[in-house]
Amino acid sequence: RIQVFNEEGRDSEVQTLIGKVRDNIDVIKKVSSEESREYIVAEKLLSLIKKWGVPI
Repeated sequence: RIQVFNEEGRDSEVQTLIGKVRDNIDVIKKVSSEESREYIVAEKLLSLIKKWGVPI
């Protein structure tokens, strides 16, 4: 959704989703090791969001 909403210029919805993603990633980073699948997926998601040109 983030990529599509960003392309459609739906900035408030993008920011809402980014906030939720950021909260979840913060929790993952607190409770998971860097080698865990959850941590790796979280890092990949952050990478994709940046690639889409969405400020985090």
